[in-house]
Amino acid sequence: MTTRQASNLLHITIILILSVTKAQENIKEIITNTAGPKQLRSQNYPENYPPNQHREWIFNQTSGKWAVTINDFQLEDSQQCQNDYLLIRRSNSKSVTPLMLCGSKPSHSYVSEGPYLHIEFHSDTKKQAKGFSILVEYLMTGDDAKQFMGQKMKVRDDLLLM
Repeated sequence: MTTRQASNLLHITIILILSVTKAQENIKEIITNTAGPKQLRSQNYPENYPPNQHREWIFNQTSGKWAVTINDFQLEDSQQCQNDYLLIRRSNSKSVTPLMLCGSKPSHSYVSEGPYLHIEFHSDTKKQAKGFSILVEYLMTGDDAKQFMGQKMKVRDDLLLM
């Protein structure tokens, strides 16, 4: 084998390795079933999630709202969440700013603006972390949403008083 052939073979091998390491797993799940809460977890949770993940969950109904409770959350921290992130779109309206989360967050709850909720998880090739555990529940009415948030605030107030 000549030096040039060896160089070309090395070049092809490097390209193949780069192609394999940059492959990304993309999964999209559309949920319209409202029978009971839906548990969302990063792959391998509570162990570190793998690199190059892209997962989306779309919750859609004709009415009502969705409640999101983040029970555990540890992603790679980065400036403006440019590396690993969880994106929560509480509406399909462009006027509602999505929530972009990364790093470590305490337990927290959110309610969608209406019957649409889109949650997106992305991990890059760099650092991995424990990931997340999230519970999504369907709330039939605005009163259900108020009651849900009231219960969450009461629990937080009780914890603060301890």
